[in-house]
Amino acid sequence: MTQTDRLRKWDELIRQKRYPGIQNYNELVQSGSPIAERTLEKDISKLKAIVRNKYPDEKQPVRFSRQKGGYYYAAEYAAFNDFDRKDMRSLLDICRSLHGYEHLFSGNEGQNILYKLKALAKEKNLENDMDSIHWRPVVLNKEGRMEGQEHFDDLVSCIEQLQSIDLHYLPFERKSYTSYRVLPVLLKEWQNCWYMLAYPLKDWDGKSKIYLRVNDLKVFGLNRVVRVLQQGQHFRDHIANLKNFNPHKYFEHAFGIFRTNLDAAPTVYQLKLETADLWMYGYLKKTPIHPTFNIVEDDPERNYIRFTIDLEWSPELTGFLLQFSPRLKLIGNKEVLSKFKSCITSITNLYDL
Repeated sequence: MTQTDRLRKWDELIRQKRYPGIQNYNELVQSGSPIAERTLEKDISKLKAIVRNKYPDEKQPVRFSRQKGGYYYAAEYAAFNDFDRKDMRSLLDICRSLHGYEHLFSGNEGQNILYKLKALAKEKNLENDMDSIHWRPVVLNKEGRMEGQEHFDDLVSCIEQLQSIDLHYLPFERKSYTSYRVLPVLLKEWQNCWYMLAYPLKDWDGKSKIYLRVNDLKVFGLNRVVRVLQQGQHFRDHIANLKNFNPHKYFEHAFGIFRTNLDAAPTVYQLKLETADLWMYGYLKKTPIHPTFNIVEDDPERNYIRFTIDLEWSPELTGFLLQFSPRLKLIGNKEVLSKFKSCITSITNLYDL
């Protein structure tokens, strides 16, 4: 095994959070002939130099955990961005293995994951194929890394074990973070960001039973999380209504992530909308915009569709209506129309129109 091979293995083990060290590297790799400690010490020095050059703003990107007895990255770092041949073969083997099993990836989310994986494998394979076309046949969405996703594995583990965490959270409008002790219950992806739904434990006395209510939950954007500290306290025996609690209901009538007026009972409006626009008609037929989407009238000859959706009013809903308002008309409920007109008025006033 060459040094390059060993460095890639170090990097792989660290990214997998397996905490490789001088003492356990040979055990983790199981490559046959053991590698001398002196050689491994040179490897880790070389790896540290590589990672420091890639992430100059981080003082110590490669760190050693005394508790785990091995090395870890300070964030979601990687020593190598390129695919080696072994990685490529593995990814292509996975895609070939999945061929014919597309039906198992039910729903849009599963299909999107499957085909993005296939696109990645095809893109990387073509980079090494000199006889292929000189452009990529697939363009992947590369708007950037989802900030905060380095906490993903720890948070999923805490959710599964019903374990509390201490959270350092820095909202965009503040310059210093706020500390929360919460019980995480759900992670949700929305518009290239991850969000955590959690139950606040600020007022819990440490003894009494907890009755989880959906509207008591709080949303945290992972891209604003500064630090996550696992408390080690498990709440399975403290939750009175665990079997009847479903955090997914938090988003049942939400358009997007954020909800307002949760201290009172939020009002759910049955919005009525219509369109006779050809593009909008096709879009709505192929892409239902919410689980409560219900078609009331459908006339393909006129490209006309009238439908209802049951939603709470929110800034994200307002943004959707503004985006498509030249093609899509809000009708019916006077209170809803008044809210939308008020929003339009505030915009025109801003521009002195």
